[in-house]
Amino acid sequence: MDPFTVRFAVSALLFYAAGALGAGFSADPCSLVDSANPPCFRARTTPTLKAILVHYGDHVGDYDFAAVRKLYIERFNREMSGIVNLEIIDTAALPLKKIARDLAATAAHVGGSDASQKTEARLERLWYYYFSDAGKMIDEIHELLLESGYRRALEEADTVLVISEPQFEALGFASGAYGMATRPSAGR
Repeated sequence: MDPFTVRFAVSALLFYAAGALGAGFSADPCSLVDSANPPCFRARTTPTLKAILVHYGDHVGDYDFAAVRKLYIERFNREMSGIVNLEIIDTAALPLKKIARDLAATAAHVGGSDASQKTEARLERLWYYYFSDAGKMIDEIHELLLESGYRRALEEADTVLVISEPQFEALGFASGAYGMATRPSAGR
């Protein structure tokens, strides 16, 4: 067999195997389903950025979340002057993931004797600042979106915009397809 035929046969076999094995994964390499940091962005015929707006934490009201959604769209589209438009295709209010957190250690970092500064809700949010990092929080949110039924939205979205009650060492940042901003006054 000539080398071209061998390469073609091997390529076809690998392509078939990848399709058969990857049936549970997205066929689109730019999809957010398989990764919070896809290797590419989708080409668009219209300048529209499709986003999922997420509130991550336990203290959000429907009215406030709807107002923030409207504000994000209005301000983004106004500032971009039609060069790129924001379309929020879905919203999600995700409670903090239930994981073991050493809140006593977090309270020690906070210091002082004011009990109002050491409520459980505040210590849970600050735990991320002292004992985690924003990258781990993105993975956590991504996993929760998939577990909570947002697979279809992740297939369509270009980005995920997160309003985060947990605090981290910045007011906001972007990593991969995720953009995050803290909401430090949440839950006081």
